[in-house]
Amino acid sequence: MSSITGYGGSQHYLLRSLANIEKTSSSDQSEPVTPNQRQNGQANGQRLSSEASKVSLSVDALFSISKVNQANNVIPSKYEQFFPAREGFSVANLALGVENPAAQPFSQNRPFPEVAQAARANLDSKYEKMIESGKPFDSSSFEGVDHASLYGELDRRALHAVASNEGGIFSEKEQRIAKMYMSQQFGLATGSYNGPTRLAGNYSHPATGQPDQSKYAVEFLDKVGVEEKSTISWAHTRAVNQWTYEMEMSKHGLDAENLTSENPLVQLIKAALDTWPDRPGVMGGGNVENENDLRRQPWFVGFEDQLDAAILRAKELYGVGD
Repeated sequence: MSSITGYGGSQHYLLRSLANIEKTSSSDQSEPVTPNQRQNGQANGQRLSSEASKVSLSVDALFSISKVNQANNVIPSKYEQFFPAREGFSVANLALGVENPAAQPFSQNRPFPEVAQAARANLDSKYEKMIESGKPFDSSSFEGVDHASLYGELDRRALHAVASNEGGIFSEKEQRIAKMYMSQQFGLATGSYNGPTRLAGNYSHPATGQPDQSKYAVEFLDKVGVEEKSTISWAHTRAVNQWTYEMEMSKHGLDAENLTSENPLVQLIKAALDTWPDRPGVMGGGNVENENDLRRQPWFVGFEDQLDAAILRAKELYGVGD
């Protein structure tokens, strides 16, 4: 899928571009977990956990179809165009995640393990629907049409359940695609176009190129689910965007709003970033998706001994366990 991304600071979060997914899809041997694979306990050549093999389409009973498809009954979002899909497949919830990442038309505030099971069942039902149409899921479909068709009913929290492999029931490729859509939602919501190249001209956002662009990123991140907020990748991105916002506003001689987070981990990372304002490497240390990634950042040196306690306090803040 051809894609365009902008404003590097905001796109530091979950760096999985649409182009990278397209590049790897044709050569990656890690295929989505099909119903038959799950019945046989196999995925990507590895045996799934016993819990994963117990998940079945019957979990749809947890979420009535009418509620899952509520988003279809409202005026279509302007962002739906950036998630091209097959005819007859909805992308309403993917688009909703751009405008309101807190919305849960699919997850419905259910316990996170149940959200993951329902997402598994929903993906399987889409695989089956494509097979029944005579055109099975194609990981190399033009502009990722089949990806959007597959994930279109998942809200932001359900996408995170897939991306984080909650319950161990999603393939590596399914996790990457979910991360890709989370990154796309983030970009579109914060003034950084991320989508099919041919549609770039249809995109506009008041924050694009403005000193306060990263403020939109902070506001978006503050709306996501508690499970996502408890991750190191979220805390890092939240801190980086707050830091970038303050730096940009100062550079333009403007007063910055106080965007201090209540999250202890964000506070720690932001404190570390504040000691590195005139030195290189803040954006060049690679993705920060876990504790090890964070510890090896050059700007985090001297703060490592505070990390474990900050992680624990962040999880306690959101009531999320390991």
